[in-house]
Amino acid sequence: MSNPTTLVAPMLLRVSCDNCGSEGGRFLFSGPDRLCGLPGWFTLVQCCECGWIRQNPRLGDEDLKKYYPNDYVAFGKAIEDEMGFWNRWDRRYGLIKRCESIERLVPLGRILEVGCGTGVFLSEMRQRGWSVAGIEPNAYASNYATTRFSLEVFNGTLEQYDPAPESFDVIYLSNVLEHLTTPAQDLRRIQRALVRGGLLVMSVPNLESLDRKLFGESWIGWELPRHLYLFPYAALERFFVSIGMRIITRDCPSGSHYAFLLSLQLFLGDHTALDRRVINKIIDAMRQFPVRLGALPFFWVMDRLRLSSILTYYARKN
Repeated sequence: MSNPTTLVAPMLLRVSCDNCGSEGGRFLFSGPDRLCGLPGWFTLVQCCECGWIRQNPRLGDEDLKKYYPNDYVAFGKAIEDEMGFWNRWDRRYGLIKRCESIERLVPLGRILEVGCGTGVFLSEMRQRGWSVAGIEPNAYASNYATTRFSLEVFNGTLEQYDPAPESFDVIYLSNVLEHLTTPAQDLRRIQRALVRGGLLVMSVPNLESLDRKLFGESWIGWELPRHLYLFPYAALERFFVSIGMRIITRDCPSGSHYAFLLSLQLFLGDHTALDRRVINKIIDAMRQFPVRLGALPFFWVMDRLRLSSILTYYARKN
């Protein structure tokens, strides 16, 4: 990833819980930026009032932008530009599963993706007949989405975009809510922007996952300092009820194997003396088709038991 010497560790800000406003919290652990190797030491606490987990203190908004390099894992290039048939097939399979999981509940309509990255998902949905719009705060990713796919993408935040009330049938967030500085406020904005009976689909790190228990502080779901909030299921369900939404189902539709390998990569870096190049070779070997095929039954079971790293919620506006 990025060269860790390109940044100086910035000042951190103390923040209250965006959900309930509480200033305090129970200390969980502190750690570095394991994924990108950028400087700093960051702390997670769990709110004693509502149960949400947050970084406190955390980076300021301008400093936080510097922790999203252009090669960040979420900024994937177009599937057609991927090297190798297997990589293209694997990514397209996961993409189609995500699209179909939405279309089973809403066959067609207008969809907004918050944190649309490079626009791969929105491009696919447009080809399937949807009217699409995207929001992406990262300038590199939003520019890629507009130039590569000719998408309507707003470069900024949900607050700046300010969608009109009842203007979307579906709003989609794929591993985005945990990155937001004001997730409770943004979920309220999303609720207002959905039509009556509209659908919110969002994927977040699964605190109940087997990966979290196996890998501990090396679990990719923590991803300090970019993950600012994490959400226990019971606490999130209570919040949805309070804003007039109802969780109708939750599942693990795609990405389980990929997330597992990211956690394993971080774990090996934390707990072994292996050179990074050796670790990368191990992970690359585990991404190959024969290994994926052999691991398929394990991850199938983990997905059905909702024990994979990423959990997707489907919630309707009352």
